[in-house]
Parts: sequence; structure tokens; C-alpha cells
Amino acid sequence: MDLSFGVSYYPELVNPTEWSRDLKSMRKTGLSVIRMLDFAWTAIEPREGCFEFDWLDRFLGLAGENAISVILCTPTATAPAWLERQYPEVMAMKPDGDRHLWGTRRKVCTNSRVYRHYSEALAARLGERYGNHPQVIGWQVDNELIGPEGVLPECHCPECVFLFRQWVKKRHAPIE
Repeated sequence: MDLSFGVSYYPELVNPTEWSRDLKSMRKTGLSVIRMLDFAWTAIEPREGCFEFDWLDRFLGLAGENAISVILCTPTATAPAWLERQYPEVMAMKPDGDRHLWGTRRKVCTNSRVYRHYSEALAARLGERYGNHPQVIGWQVDNELIGPEGVLPECHCPECVFLFRQWVKKRHAPIE
């Protein structure tokens, strides 16, 4: 059995002039797989409906030249700033009724219909474009269903409160 070794890499945060050097170094040290994109939503869709894949195409080409396979993540752990500005209801609500502010991961309401709509659209676009790409050997569906430092995500927005009450009624019916 062959054993592959890999690493997480964030090309959207690295100067593109350094990609080739980094990939060569990875290969030289025995790495053969990269897991990437988990926080790259803004780099892929910097504005609503405006998808930019050229940088990712270039990076995957360089990965191929260096015989490095790629696992692409659905980059939904951190929503882009435009999503929060245009649709503030996507941000999770604290118990006091204030919304979390944009800027950290896992601060969205995963029950938000708007968040789900845009997440699904992004994942579909990635799948259509890279589903048969020769460097892509797998997909990681968002793995961070808990927040930073292992804290369970909590949202007290009207949608979550409604869904929780529905769950309680179903689980513990009759309520009396």
C-alpha cells in the first residue's frame, strides 16, 4: 500500500510568485497532496455572483507540474464580507440578540436560507469547474461544524429558535 503525505496550503494568502517554489519544496520533502480552499470564499467570489477562478486554475497547473494532488474544500467556513454586508441575517445571533460580526470563521447561522443558498451555489460552481480536474483527487465538505477553539456554534436567531422548538415538539411530544 502506498502512503501519501500532505499538507494544508492557502495559495490565496501567498504571493503567486512563491507558489512554484513552495510546491517544489513540498515535493522535495516527500509531500504529494495538498488540502486547500477552506477559507478562500472571498478569493473565489469577491463580489456577489462574480467568480474568479484564474488564480486557482494557475495554481492547479503548477501543482500538476510538481506531481502534487489536491483535495479541494468547500470554502464555506468563513463567509465573505459582501455576504454579511448585503445579508446581515447570515451572521449567527447571540443570546442577547446582537449578531456576530464578520471577520472570524464559523460565525454564520448555518440554518440561514441565504447562507445555504450562497454556499450551495459556490459548491456547485466549484464542482462543475473542478469535478473532473486531473489534479483534484477528493473533496472535503466543510469539516468545521464547531467554532474556533472547539466551541459549539450557537445561534439564537428567529429561524434557529423556530427549528429548535420544532425539534423539541417532535422529540418530546406531547409537550405537556
